[in-house]
Amino acid sequence: MATHPRQDESEQNFAIGIDIGGTKIAGGIVNLETGHVLVRQEIATPVRRGGAAVLDDTVGMAAQLHKEATIRGVRPAGIGIGLCELVDLTGKATSAQTIDWRDLPVQARLAEVTAPVVIESDARAPALAEARFGAGRPYHLFAYVTVGTGISYSLVQEGRPFAGARGNALTLASMPLTTRCSVWDAAPPCTGGDCIRPNARCPL
Repeated sequence: MATHPRQDESEQNFAIGIDIGGTKIAGGIVNLETGHVLVRQEIATPVRRGGAAVLDDTVGMAAQLHKEATIRGVRPAGIGIGLCELVDLTGKATSAQTIDWRDLPVQARLAEVTAPVVIESDARAPALAEARFGAGRPYHLFAYVTVGTGISYSLVQEGRPFAGARGNALTLASMPLTTRCSVWDAAPPCTGGDCIRPNARCPL
């Protein structure tokens, strides 16, 4: 799916943005000044094939989007990745709940398409977009909650998502619950008892 740029868009700043969730990988060429999406692409996330396969598909999408940008006379300023895992302050994945990128050369692979590459959690990346272009613009302080294959949130202060000292601040889905869905048969993947994530997938 693509939308045609305005005549002056080729002179503006664009980047490739890719959101990697447990169900789909969605990417686009995004105007950094307005938030307008010039081109969109979406594919299923090959979670069962492992982290390396997800990385291959992500790099492939980035390359396709870069080619589309070139056709339209746009030069992407870099690649931004939103990943459905905990991500530290250096852009390295530190969890593997859904996609294990902990020991893969993610930034190096994507940099072969274009650089720089920024990898962020899929809670803080959209929270930043909401603060810059969306409903969060009028607010000095707000919470952004993302509900998808997983659940997480980010506290945004003065337009910046709060990451904490190690990038693991304010995780939501691993918070413990005192009750659980009575029809959920699989054991929760969290250690230390029941938590929000598995109960959110309850069929009721």
